[in-house]
Amino acid sequence: MAAGTVIITKYSDSVQQPITDALSKAEQAYSYASNKLWIGKPDGVTTVATPIGGAFYTDQLKHVSTDFGKTIANHAIITDSSNKIDLINIDDVNIDGRTISSTDANGDLIISPNGTGELDIHANTNIVGHTTMSETLIVDDSVAIDNLLIDNNIISATNTNGAITLKPQGTGAVTIDTTHAFVVASGLEASRPSAASVGNAAIRYNESDNRFEGTVGGVWTGLGGVVDIDQDTYIIAETGQSDDDVITFVAENTTEATIAKYVPAIGGTPAIGGLQITDYLKVPVAEIGRIYSDVYLSDDLYVEGHTVIDGNLTVHGTTTSVNSTVTTLNDPVINVGNYDALDKDGNSLPVVVDLIDRGVSLDYGVEGADPADPNINKTGFFGMDMATKRFTFKPIVDTTDQDYVAPWGDAQFHDLYMDNSIEVDQDLVVHGNVTFDNDVPVTSGGTGMSSFTGDGVFISNTAGTDLNFITGSLYDIIQFNAAGVPVASNVIDGGYF
Repeated sequence: MAAGTVIITKYSDSVQQPITDALSKAEQAYSYASNKLWIGKPDGVTTVATPIGGAFYTDQLKHVSTDFGKTIANHAIITDSSNKIDLINIDDVNIDGRTISSTDANGDLIISPNGTGELDIHANTNIVGHTTMSETLIVDDSVAIDNLLIDNNIISATNTNGAITLKPQGTGAVTIDTTHAFVVASGLEASRPSAASVGNAAIRYNESDNRFEGTVGGVWTGLGGVVDIDQDTYIIAETGQSDDDVITFVAENTTEATIAKYVPAIGGTPAIGGLQITDYLKVPVAEIGRIYSDVYLSDDLYVEGHTVIDGNLTVHGTTTSVNSTVTTLNDPVINVGNYDALDKDGNSLPVVVDLIDRGVSLDYGVEGADPADPNINKTGFFGMDMATKRFTFKPIVDTTDQDYVAPWGDAQFHDLYMDNSIEVDQDLVVHGNVTFDNDVPVTSGGTGMSSFTGDGVFISNTAGTDLNFITGSLYDIIQFNAAGVPVASNVIDGGYF
């Protein structure tokens, strides 16, 4: 190297930094103690030393390109060709690759936007560990937590046949905090899962039967009201949403009875409501107490014990049978064919003009000719014959239309009193005396008189419709005069020729 002028800058081997006013303006000095190059910089009335370089700074730079992009202690940061560095520590925060972590023990990481700024994460976010929110967490899209998906107002399981469990801690409870409604599972009976698959204490709404049901002991049973295990026998207070105010009793899926407010018949409007038994009513006790209102039965009523009816009893049917040994009636008059009665809806029965006889039909047995069936059942009748308006008796009924005709049966009486005429179609046989209040006319087989003239002889009038008496004295004889009239006379007139 050619020799030339050598310029030696101020320097110091022991002083770290020139003192104030040790350097002039723009004058340089090097400190080997601090390995820094200084320059004088005016500062008002004084000149201070300002570092502008030196080995202290140049030694912190990377000397090879392979170190570019690496963070090395006590070295300056120089990015690599992709403008990247491998990691960096900022206070207690370490940024290494795609990981931001704290370097102090149990250190928290705080991301705190200023003012109303927000933290926006524009991608799926995976969180490992617990997350504590001091304020409301707002998610614009769905959130998947393990097998649980929260999407809008729906919480659902993402795994196949996955169950969702709400599990409070200790004595805590799950509370549905609303004054509106809590809607449970609902569906038709055909879509109902088996009780064994869901276990006990499951609840759902059965849309086929319109009632709540739950699992108990491995079977589905109704909740609320009265219902049996297999839910085919139950009581419902109302059907549908019609507000009909009817209590319905169902046995084996068949309506057996209903109870509703009783409304009596008014005019042509039939009576409705009350207790209605649609099939069979059995009272198995001797006395059930008292019923203080009307009872309407549309089918059979069977009572094993005694029955006392303080009010009126009306039976609407085809046949009423009383299978008792003795039937006692305190009524002095029995009324049959009564058209003043009311039907089951409270309407008056219409007056009907017909030839159906009114009276009593009776069954009795007679001996038959067949030894294998010695007794034959017969039916008789006594009552009013509507065709003749006469009281009749028929020992054997030979028609089913209740319009009975001759021949009639015999009648046996002790005393028989007649206020008017008596008509006998056949012989009249009297084994005792007959007393008449009036004289029996000759035309009716009598004498037309109630007393006779003493010592008189019966003679008939010319018409033969009346009887008279002829009386006479000693030696009188009965003879006929010229007019052919019988007379009593003691003269025998031989006549003339």
